[in-house]
Amino acid sequence: MSKLVIIIKKMKERILLLEDIGYVHMKKRKRSRRISITLKPFKGIQVSVPHSVSYYDAEQFVLNKVDWIRSHLNIIEQVENKATVFDESSQFNTKNHVLRIQKTISPKVSIRIFPGVTEIQYPETISVYSEEIQNAIRTGIEETWRIEAKQYLPNRVGILAARFGFMYNRVTIKNIKSRWGSCSYQNNINLSLHLMRLPDELIDYIILHELVHTIVKNHSQVFWESLERVCANARSLDKQVNQWSLNIY
Repeated sequence: MSKLVIIIKKMKERILLLEDIGYVHMKKRKRSRRISITLKPFKGIQVSVPHSVSYYDAEQFVLNKVDWIRSHLNIIEQVENKATVFDESSQFNTKNHVLRIQKTISPKVSIRIFPGVTEIQYPETISVYSEEIQNAIRTGIEETWRIEAKQYLPNRVGILAARFGFMYNRVTIKNIKSRWGSCSYQNNINLSLHLMRLPDELIDYIILHELVHTIVKNHSQVFWESLERVCANARSLDKQVNQWSLNIY
């Protein structure tokens, strides 16, 4: 049977090493009603623990789920093996920023976003290919997209709404990874910061898609006809959007 070794022990968090599998991050969460295990690319094994449950019981739960964890790790590893690996030679640009990765003597990872540059500095004692540094780089890229999205998207919604005569309430930018955008019954438009990864034509398509939802609250034939009037080749653009992932891989 696999063994668990405690690496970090805190009141609300524990990091364990599960023999033959890897690190397990346990965290007490107020909203958790039961122990749950999630596995995501580059995030490892995450265990949510209700405040009413002891860490010992959570550890036993994990040990009983070792076979399930191992089977799902294979799927996660396949995704990670196909992922982009960043290092000092990577040439990666967002809409307005260039990624710069530097090794330093500092013992801490630093993420700084300047005009035109996203700078990631990492300790020389840690490999740039480690999970910690790769996650930091992805975090820096996401924060850059957040900044760019807030500067670009609300203004673009206003321009397109004025051009085609749509009325909406407000625009909110979120780190949504389940959909590119949405429109509420109050005509509040929510847009994912990951829109900044798309070409301008597809960004406009998503915005117009949500603006049409201010008058048609479904995906009926009437909706698509309305969208086609303001966005030619809407269905073709929709297929193109579906080829993009909301996650950084």
